[in-house]
Amino acid sequence: MNDCGSQIEKSNNFVCKIVDSAISRQYKISITCRNALLEYNAISMKLNQRFAISLKYQKEYDASAWQ
Repeated sequence: MNDCGSQIEKSNNFVCKIVDSAISRQYKISITCRNALLEYNAISMKLNQRFAISLKYQKEYDASAWQ
């Protein structure tokens, strides 16, 4: 339940749920997962932006190549 993988799968909005903040070990795991999720979200957004940019250039290239 506390591993990052399952939390990433279950979390649509990329926010980790702190399972039990009273237990310091679980709290640290949750914070680590949360940071990993935020980083993952940032990286995927950058990749999506790059991909969108490359698709735009690809379309422009295709259009100019066939003129």
